[in-house]
Amino acid sequence: MPDEPHRSAEPPPLPDFPATPSAPTAAPGTRSTAKDPQYQVYALGLEWVVYMAAAGGLGYLIDWWLRCAPWGLSIGLLLGVLGGGYRFVRAAIQMSQPRR
Repeated sequence: MPDEPHRSAEPPPLPDFPATPSAPTAAPGTRSTAKDPQYQVYALGLEWVVYMAAAGGLGYLIDWWLRCAPWGLSIGLLLGVLGGGYRFVRAAIQMSQPRR
């Protein structure tokens, strides 16, 4: 097709964007969900589950390595429950105290 004009191989220039994106802000008159106590309690419950899963997984690996099942898993889960529960109770007490 010799009749077509030659097209440039360069793409069109991109629009200018700000160097750093601005942080999202809540609309006026609304509150942020990050400070909502209900979401904080959900996050603490999830953290407790993560404590149990991590400690249980570590206990399972110790069982596999030392061939002493089910003691490593049992002790790992117990430590996960105690560690997560301790963190949960401390955070719940801190949340229940009035803010200064």
